[in-house]
Amino acid sequence: MPHGRLLLQFCDAAVRRRADLDEIRNAVRRELGDTAAIEAAANIANFQRMVRIADGCGIPLDQFTKQNSEPWRHQLGLHQYASAANTT
Repeated sequence: MPHGRLLLQFCDAAVRRRADLDEIRNAVRRELGDTAAIEAAANIANFQRMVRIADGCGIPLDQFTKQNSEPWRHQLGLHQYASAANTT
């Protein structure tokens, strides 16, 4: 994909809220133009939104996420909520 590496860097910087996000965003604008930078940012935001909606609706966690999030889910007491009974 043309400019795939740069777009992946942009996505990673945005999702991980890295300190170099502004620098990479500006590189996307220089290399691809303002319209493409806006479209890339919109796609990143859309995927973030979909994940949060899925989580909020109670779509089951995949095994990797379930296993790796167990420590903080336990620490936050999420298993004590009544709705936790709906999670296998």
